[in-house]
Amino acid sequence: MAKFKSLFKVKGSLDDVSFYKTRNGHQARLKGGVESDRIATDPAFKRTRENAAEFAAVAASKKLLRLALRSVIKGIRDGGMNNRLSRVLHQVKRLDLTSDRGQRTVAIGLESEDGREALSGFSFNDQAPLDVVLAVVPVVDLATGVVTLPKLNPAEDLFIPAGATHFLVGMAWAKVDFHTGKFDTVVTELPLAPLDQPEQDIVLTPSSTPAGEGRDLFALKVVFYQYMNGKMYDLTVGTATSSAIIGVA
Repeated sequence: MAKFKSLFKVKGSLDDVSFYKTRNGHQARLKGGVESDRIATDPAFKRTRENAAEFAAVAASKKLLRLALRSVIKGIRDGGMNNRLSRVLHQVKRLDLTSDRGQRTVAIGLESEDGREALSGFSFNDQAPLDVVLAVVPVVDLATGVVTLPKLNPAEDLFIPAGATHFLVGMAWAKVDFHTGKFDTVVTELPLAPLDQPEQDIVLTPSSTPAGEGRDLFALKVVFYQYMNGKMYDLTVGTATSSAIIGVA
């Protein structure tokens, strides 16, 4: 690696030399790495090609899942969510025990009970995991999609951010076909409720069943708000929204 001094501050490439800037100043180095056509054809890079193919397949599955469940992810400010979700989906992919190396998929991994268990419980907000924010265990009817929070006392059973006065509970029931990349989602939300309301069963009943083929994914969210001077405000803290996948079938 070389440093260079010049009247001109160069960035980019010139022939086989790359110019770039670091905190130590402007740097120059020879281009390295392996040519892409060699990676694509050389038998020595077979494992590289296999890993790249599976990485791309998992990335596509992650994008599909996020699109299908975007209604419960909206508003979450967890910069590490993508990486955590990738790790879980790679774990699911490795539970595909029938495909050849390089062809393992999330879709086949989810055919196993272990694969479905690996994805179920994934929390989208590491700052406010659902099993920390919500003290009661959600009950999911995998046939009807009905989700019940039994005997919820908000003041005692919710981890409430400072300044919150109201909360919203919502869910998404998505039918996701990881083979074809298609999905359909039914979203259910209850009206905003005060945090001082009495203990009661909270029941979310979907208006319909999502269409299509694939896996059923159930996700729950709890969002906190502040009521002030006749208006409802979003909270700006990172713990204002908590959501997680609570069932996979």
